[in-house]
Amino acid sequence: MKAIRKQLGNPVLAIVILFIIRLISATYRYRTRGLDKVLDRLERGEKLLICQWHQQFFPAIARYGRWFNRFKPGLMISRSEDGRIIANVAERVGWHTVRGSSTRGGSEAMAEMIAHIRKTGLGGHILDGPTGPIGIVKPGAIRIAQQSQALLLPVLLTAEKRWQAGSWDRFIIPKPFSTVILSFEEPLSPPDMDADPESFEGVRKALEEKMGPGLY
Repeated sequence: MKAIRKQLGNPVLAIVILFIIRLISATYRYRTRGLDKVLDRLERGEKLLICQWHQQFFPAIARYGRWFNRFKPGLMISRSEDGRIIANVAERVGWHTVRGSSTRGGSEAMAEMIAHIRKTGLGGHILDGPTGPIGIVKPGAIRIAQQSQALLLPVLLTAEKRWQAGSWDRFIIPKPFSTVILSFEEPLSPPDMDADPESFEGVRKALEEKMGPGLY
């Protein structure tokens, strides 16, 4: 990635990646479960935080932009160079990106995400990103939901045929012309603002248990 980035530069590389995403995604047969309920909740003014695993975000990022563009969804992305490219791609398909992670600019980014969700009603969060371990829900999503009083919306993705990387997240890319199913599960309530650590951890574990079966 570094060599390609050096040759093309971040903006050009983002355009190339977006072109590839749109080209491949155009061949997918998308199926959804529960999307209508999600849109109804948003129309009623409910706040939602889309929760997804790092390995499954690629096939959904552009589609989310199409479904949720009018709600101006927010997404927190790391301040790394790769994160800058991903943010550039995400912004081109309708996301408002906030830059930061647990190691760089996390507090400021979290505060901005909370403010954005309070204003627009919708955000997204990669539960085990940016570096894993895979399948472990980090507390950031729970804190964002708690402070913004957004419901935690688990989203599971299945792909009929797929490539799978050997990276820490076992990243997947559905093969062209595959059926891709996005299941929007029943939301979980965030912890109360004055919740004790045990209650906070209970919500984190409940989300992890609900998301776990969807991992490849």
